[in-house]
Amino acid sequence: MIEINLAAKAKKKDPLLSWSGTLVRLSVFLAIIALFAFKPSEASEWREACLDRLERNILEKQKAQDSYYRMIDPTSVGIRPGNESRFLRGRNRQAIILVHGFLASPQEVSQLAAEINRAGWTVYLPLIYGFGGSTPVANAVTVEDWRRSITESVEAVSTCYGHISMAGFSLGGGLITDYVLNNPLVTTAGMIGDTQIDSVILLSPYTKAKSALMKGLLYVMANWLGFNDIDFGLLNTLSFGSKDLSTIKKFPEFHNESMPVRAADRVVEFASQFENIRETLQSEIPIYLAFSEGDGTVDTEWGDQFLKKHFLNVRNKIYLKEEGIPHQIQIKEDFANPNADDLYERAVKFLRGHTHGRDLKQDF
Repeated sequence: MIEINLAAKAKKKDPLLSWSGTLVRLSVFLAIIALFAFKPSEASEWREACLDRLERNILEKQKAQDSYYRMIDPTSVGIRPGNESRFLRGRNRQAIILVHGFLASPQEVSQLAAEINRAGWTVYLPLIYGFGGSTPVANAVTVEDWRRSITESVEAVSTCYGHISMAGFSLGGGLITDYVLNNPLVTTAGMIGDTQIDSVILLSPYTKAKSALMKGLLYVMANWLGFNDIDFGLLNTLSFGSKDLSTIKKFPEFHNESMPVRAADRVVEFASQFENIRETLQSEIPIYLAFSEGDGTVDTEWGDQFLKKHFLNVRNKIYLKEEGIPHQIQIKEDFANPNADDLYERAVKFLRGHTHGRDLKQDF
């Protein structure tokens, strides 16, 4: 009985049950709520401010690129309307750089970009130096200019994102492959500065030309005969009516007006370097690789073997030859890939499976 009374007496003196104790606990509770309540708001404000700066930087870069085109070819309009770089803000903390192919512009990968953006990603579609303008401009730029397009894109997006993904079609895929395998820290650790490259998507990547005859013909025309360009009608005849040219015929406003022969010879030269990459060079960056056996532009069999040799984590999507899908597997059109929705869905699922943590550089 004495023990009970002492316990009761002690209980009455418990400060946590007094008014002052209640106020202390309430204050702590409100402080915790305030901490979490204002944190997302601050992060959101920083995010929007950073993306505003990034968008302005991309616009400034595009203006400089346009001026560069006009300097090379004073008779041109610079970057033709509709061929500009594109920037799609996402609602989550993930970003991806999506790169188009040879002779084309960001429009070529815009359908895939829209699907990835709908899934929440910020998507940057750079215009590769030399394309989206005139034939003289395309012939004037070098492989190093193409590479600079990738390097500058990564540097720009990395100002806001600590984790990014990369994706490329045709030459865009070849340039990303080149970027990863020729930057030691990217190859071994997937790092560029303090930014992590989480994953890579390669769609019909240009690692080796399919036609040895066409390669030889381009070399002769560019270096012996002094050709500057070839009309696409003639090219269609030389390629025996290749289905891979259908996109150019369908959307001429988003492609070069003719085949720039010197640039075409240069792209063959660019791909030849992959044959000399040392056997032991390997990367663990996750790769989603998609191509068609009906591709008339790229040697997909060689490319498949090459990429699986140098990337240890590759997931494949192969369109069989009998499906009749040409080089442009990312374009949802009857003449290209009418079932491209499946490819978009797989690409988004792959990205979701290789997303790491909170991506923004400023993490409140």
